[in-house]
Amino acid sequence: MNMRSVRHTAADEAIGVTVNHLLFTQRLTRRDLGNALGVSGSIAGRKLRGEVGWSVEDLFRAAERLGVSVGQLLPERGVDGVYAPALLVYPQRDSNPRPTD
Repeated sequence: MNMRSVRHTAADEAIGVTVNHLLFTQRLTRRDLGNALGVSGSIAGRKLRGEVGWSVEDLFRAAERLGVSVGQLLPERGVDGVYAPALLVYPQRDSNPRPTD
């Protein structure tokens, strides 16, 4: 799938795309994300798909686990109201963030 062609209308879904990309590049699982968020892996999966909203606390916990700033997870809203995942808006970001162990 060409990530530049992906369009998202919901901010939660766009956040999920970015978080999922970071999980993949760091070889982390939905269970790892769920542990960081204090939820099950299945709820984490629903957040990644935009089916369950991201709270501010979720964003801080996910960012800490992924070794990025909260701002690096936030999508950008276009003039058409469509949210673009942060990884599409800011492709120059470090794709190998520092470990948080």
